[in-house]
Amino acid sequence: MGKPGFPIPPPGGRVWEGYALPGSIFIPSVCGAATWTADTDEEVHQRVQLGVSNDFVHQTISRYKRHGPDAFLGPGTGGRHCAYLTLEQETAFLAPFVARAATGDIPTSAQIQAALETLLGRPVADTTVYRLLDRHGWRKVVPRPQHPQSSPEARDTWKKTSPTR
Repeated sequence: MGKPGFPIPPPGGRVWEGYALPGSIFIPSVCGAATWTADTDEEVHQRVQLGVSNDFVHQTISRYKRHGPDAFLGPGTGGRHCAYLTLEQETAFLAPFVARAATGDIPTSAQIQAALETLLGRPVADTTVYRLLDRHGWRKVVPRPQHPQSSPEARDTWKKTSPTR
């Protein structure tokens, strides 16, 4: 999920439509950006409440002065810019494996990787498959490890003859 833009209410106190949502961030000290001069006690208090630095406040004011309110209406930074598939396409890709897992057939990462390479038409790294599975809440399920030379008979005998606590 991308970082939110930083919407600023225009001078006069009106709030733009769509920015009264929870999670929106307003910087009241920038409302009068054209007349902003120096740190006042109120502005310092607002900056401390928001947890931002002096540089951030000055950069925000500069963006507002250069581009006006449009500087804060963009989609923000961040996001998945280098993905092979969108999240919806990944979900559709994993659907047959989910159906197989529901019937008791456990798909392996090698099978999923081979299907992904076929879909994309290019090789992909193992970590790509692991990250894809992690994004969709899959986890590695393995049986509890046992020593390869252990014998069930010796284990049963030990259980019967071991001292009780």
